[in-house]
Parts: sequence; C-alpha cells; structure tokens
Amino acid sequence: MATRIVFQLVFFLLPFIAFGLYRMAIAEAVQEGRKPWPIRGLFGLGLVLAVGSWLVLILMDRTAGTYCYTPSQLVDGRIVPGERYACERDLTQIGVPRSTDPGGVPEGIGLAEGAVAPDETDAPE
Repeated sequence: MATRIVFQLVFFLLPFIAFGLYRMAIAEAVQEGRKPWPIRGLFGLGLVLAVGSWLVLILMDRTAGTYCYTPSQLVDGRIVPGERYACERDLTQIGVPRSTDPGGVPEGIGLAEGAVAPDETDAPE
C-alpha cells in the first residue's frame, strides 16, 4: 500500500518538477544568451509521460486483480481473520451467486401463531 501511495505521489509531483527544471533552464539560457527550451518538446515529453503512466497504472491494476479477499467474520463468538486467496476464473459461473445463504426463513426463527409456512400456499389444488 505504501509503494502505491509513493507511486501516485511521484506522478502527481512530476509536472511540478518538470516545470521547475524548465524555469531553471530558461533562466540559465537567458543569462548565457542561448535560445530557451522549445515548448513543443516539453509538451511532447509531458504527453509521453502521461500516456506512459496511464499504461503503467492499467498494467498494475490487471496484475493486482489475481487475489480475492474474504473479510473477517464472527464465528461462534470468535473472530476469524480475513484472508487473501487466488480468485477462480471460471467463466461458466458468470452471474451465478457465490452466496451460501439458502434464503427463506432464517434458522432458529419460528413462525408466529397462525402464520403459513413459505412452502404452503392458499392456491387451489
């Protein structure tokens, strides 16, 4: 996590660093009587850096998606810590819920007096 924050911080600061270098080069060039740096070259360099960082971030995001995370859970009054595991990439299961919840009435909850169970209907036979 810290490396990703530093990575983002460096890419945030790159334009400011480049502008500072540009200002120093202009000042030195004017003092020495040389022609200052061309704006087109700096624009091209900025464009290359922007597109390059975009591609790097895309590649980093694709490689980071190989792991899934199960959050911490409370089981029998004890906290089971979360864990990372390799994600399954079975494309035949797209759209199928991974939940183990059977639905319906929760276990341990009884029906109220005179209530009808979910599988009993009033439909005529």
